[in-house]
Amino acid sequence: MAALRRQNVPRAQLIQAQTAKLLHQKQALEKARERLILIKKTKLQSALDKANARRRKLVSQLMKIYPIAVVPTSGGGSTPASGGAAGKNDSKTGAAAAGAVGSTVTTDHAHGAGAAYTIRGIKLLATNSISNASTNSDGDEQSSTALGYCGHLVLMLSKYLGVPLRYRIIYRSSRSDICDDVVQAASQFPLYLKGSDERRFQCGCILLNKNIEHMLNVRVPGWHAKHSQNTLENLDILLNSEVPK
Repeated sequence: MAALRRQNVPRAQLIQAQTAKLLHQKQALEKARERLILIKKTKLQSALDKANARRRKLVSQLMKIYPIAVVPTSGGGSTPASGGAAGKNDSKTGAAAAGAVGSTVTTDHAHGAGAAYTIRGIKLLATNSISNASTNSDGDEQSSTALGYCGHLVLMLSKYLGVPLRYRIIYRSSRSDICDDVVQAASQFPLYLKGSDERRFQCGCILLNKNIEHMLNVRVPGWHAKHSQNTLENLDILLNSEVPK
């Protein structure tokens, strides 16, 4: 028995030496793994910083192409929202359009009580104002142009920010459309009033605002819809959150 023990001593020592060697190799591998992870994290962070810088540059270029400005209004008044002091016909139209998409039509695009927003120098009229001025072709064309600018800006922002739109935009300048692809029949709504149905036009404005709300919810943490009907105001919030002044 003693002889057997003496024979096993070298084997035990060899096992201990190999175990220590394996532990040393394991520790070396862990350190190498940590260094590799750190290198990859550094490279990933660098790539993210470059991507964010590129995104900010692209968004800033969009802000130069489609500048949104606040202009004071004389008298400090704002267009009343539908459901308030709007006319009977406009209230019915707004309710019908809201029922089509499960929302409420409001038409005040002013920020506060004494300011309005313009895009490329064109004021975006409230929905009821466009409807009431349907005989004014110049006013309709200006509003259609402003909505076309907004549609193209939203479309490009969705690509640059990587936020898919809920409602597909078909950009055709002042004759743009927006689609609700969930609805099977007659899902294309105009973003212009001239030659189109007033109810479908209001539905189109609602869907455009819903797209902007969606991007704000994704890109602006803590944002809450206070004036979801104010197209240019919410676009301005989104742009300034991406490219702080």
